[in-house]
Amino acid sequence: MIDISLPIIGKAIVIREMRDEDIELLYDLETDNEVKRYVGGGTLSRPRQDWIERMRQLRVTHDALLPLIVTCIRRFEIQVIIAKQYWGKRLGKEAVELLMGVAFNNLNALSVVSVVHPENNPSLKLYQPP
Repeated sequence: MIDISLPIIGKAIVIREMRDEDIELLYDLETDNEVKRYVGGGTLSRPRQDWIERMRQLRVTHDALLPLIVTCIRRFEIQVIIAKQYWGKRLGKEAVELLMGVAFNNLNALSVVSVVHPENNPSLKLYQPP
């Protein structure tokens, strides 16, 4: 059984369930070359409306499968992508701390990983011990 009560409220961020309007914002992040510079897969080339509709369909599947996946594997990957206007505000650090807390305290994670490009110094700092 997954025990996560949303929203999870930090000092500067809130982790909540995805909403339809978030999907359009995700498209903007996924097509921004600077934001995606260090993220595998490059930027999207798919037409906006096609991608948004596909993500809405996947969201329903994801919401249905997540409890099954969490119960079976208990290994998690954290990926934090931040829009440019929020860079340098330490939001990534807070997001990682909140997500790690949820993974280990609520989901009984066995392990949590994050794959970070070796030249992405701001992201590398997120995962280094204090």
